[in-house]
Amino acid sequence: MARIDYSDPAKANDRTRELLGKNRNANIFRMMAHSPSHLEQYCRLGGAIRHKGELDPVLRELAITRTGILCEAPYEIVAHKRIGKNVGVTDAQNEALENWQQATCFNEVQRAALAFTDEIVKLRRPTDSTFNAIRSKLAASNYGSQKTRAEHHTTSDTGCMSMSKVSRNFDVMM
Repeated sequence: MARIDYSDPAKANDRTRELLGKNRNANIFRMMAHSPSHLEQYCRLGGAIRHKGELDPVLRELAITRTGILCEAPYEIVAHKRIGKNVGVTDAQNEALENWQQATCFNEVQRAALAFTDEIVKLRRPTDSTFNAIRSKLAASNYGSQKTRAEHHTTSDTGCMSMSKVSRNFDVMM
């Protein structure tokens, strides 16, 4: 059970109800709707990352799901494994994300993206060798958008996803 009540869409303003509807009235967004301006800006940036970025959707979802795993954010893991499956992430890849380094189902670009993600979350900055590996495999706009996406899902003080902080601290349920 959530620690605080989810916002009631019926009591929200028109714009907040619209955003909640576009996001399936998912509990994580209903929790964020307590601050309509935060919800709107978060959705705006998230929409740009998901729908206007140049990064391959499979790479994007592998990295977001991996970030959820590293930050112990079950809500994000479940949501992005589902989204990933819809854009081409295989069941084998979703199952292997916990220990991707030993898995054989990821190609060279995916492995570089996962290493980059691991270091952004764990170290807050990729090492030169990891950065050079991703740079050699993706155009600047792609690894730049991967870094932007990772930063959107992380916070500078903890290295954990901002969405995971909401879901974990308030016990948001799927």
